[in-house]
Amino acid sequence: MWRDVASSNPALWKRISFNLNQTGRYMYTHHEETTISGWNHQAKPKRWTGRRVQRYLDYRADIARDHSLSLYLRGSLVECFGKTEFFTLIRGFAPRLQSLHLEIEGDSVIELDRHPLAFPLLEKLVLSLENLRLSPIQPMLEPLERVFMNTPRLQHVIADSGTFTNPIVFPWNQLVNFEGHKVTTGAAWHLLTTAKTCSNAASASLTTELAPPI
Repeated sequence: MWRDVASSNPALWKRISFNLNQTGRYMYTHHEETTISGWNHQAKPKRWTGRRVQRYLDYRADIARDHSLSLYLRGSLVECFGKTEFFTLIRGFAPRLQSLHLEIEGDSVIELDRHPLAFPLLEKLVLSLENLRLSPIQPMLEPLERVFMNTPRLQHVIADSGTFTNPIVFPWNQLVNFEGHKVTTGAAWHLLTTAKTCSNAASASLTTELAPPI
């Protein structure tokens, strides 16, 4: 009964949470191992590959039908796809995303800045980034100015820089809430100078690596 209810209610499928680093007993694929009726408990443990991830996300988006999507994605995109393939993964979902939460390598976001996409429905963005290429102590690198600029509805941003030192430019004039965590002092200065147009902000906080929140 619950399977019939789930399959007939696409709104139940609009929130997608996915850990790329997870290895477990149940590997969900569209045609190979299971269907919407349930997981295949006989599936052998294996790591997710780029092809499996793409097929899974495509399937989840398909059964959500025309609903907007909330996507939480965690793990090593570089391991699954290589450094240049994040935009191919997210490209098909960008027009439907209302909420996006990424805990990934900063390298993937750099590639997305080189191939910027439109996120017409995106309202909330959460980023937790790490830098695979550099040691934690590095000077500020070039800012990413295009990656999330085509987001006309974006109002809420939480960004945790971790060891990722490239500052990201957001559409400040439309943001209502902004939280920046663990940013370098150079990146903090860049954010403060570019955020002068934050005319709609109701709350904002910024935590640097060596200082209390400001």
